[in-house]
Amino acid sequence: MVNLQGNLWDKIGLQWFAETPLEGPPGEPEKEPSPIPLPGEGGEGEGQPVPFYEWQPPEGEKQSYKSPEDLAEAMKKSFFMQSDYTRKTTELRSNSERIRQREQELETLAKQLNETGNEYKKFKEFMNARPDTFAKFKRMVESPPSPEESFNRSRSYTNDQIEEIKKTMEELKTWKQDQEFDRQKSTIYDEMRSQHNDFNPEEVEELLTKLGQNDPKGLIETAYFALKGRLDPVEMERRVAEAAEKKRRENAGITPGSGRPAPKQEFGSVEEGREAALREAR
Repeated sequence: MVNLQGNLWDKIGLQWFAETPLEGPPGEPEKEPSPIPLPGEGGEGEGQPVPFYEWQPPEGEKQSYKSPEDLAEAMKKSFFMQSDYTRKTTELRSNSERIRQREQELETLAKQLNETGNEYKKFKEFMNARPDTFAKFKRMVESPPSPEESFNRSRSYTNDQIEEIKKTMEELKTWKQDQEFDRQKSTIYDEMRSQHNDFNPEEVEELLTKLGQNDPKGLIETAYFALKGRLDPVEMERRVAEAAEKKRRENAGITPGSGRPAPKQEFGSVEEGREAALREAR
């Protein structure tokens, strides 16, 4: 803001210098200085007041203020104009930011609408290729089923789903049982290998397969050999040894009627000898 008091004192100082006589060049008479009019006094042009303050902007017309009050009022208006300009500029900046955000939202919405349009286009092409399905959907929209029909359809669908779930649960149960059976069978096989050198898992698997197929012959043979101790090699060896020892003590190699020792009987294999010993033991 312009220092009004300073300007006034400057003019008073100029008035003082104007009234103080100065020494002019030698030989020239002294001239009486012309007084500088103060604010409110007449100046050039009789009857026209001298402005209190004048200002020439770089561009535009010169501005004159008659009194300090006029200048203060002009500065006040200028301050209000500057404040109003700042406020409006801030509002414009805020509005511009909101407009920019809105434009981004509209761009995103347009992109989503475009994607939705593409999906609808695919659905429309799908329906055009299947007029029967489209007609069915159209009837459902125009003539929706009654609540009772909807309930019956839902119940039928629910029952089907329940049956599928039960079937899946049974399959899972069977699978779990099979897994447990295989685990136990593997453990038993390991124990049998450690106890019996001639244990053959493949033969056992073959027999189990026959039993699983309800083969009566395999079941009967297994029961028969189990009763005779054929499934336990240790028991079989013990019975063979006892039968041979018993036969040797009773006959001592003498056949009835001849008085001569019976000829030594030969067998083609150890298995034949065991079978013969078991027959004689019976």
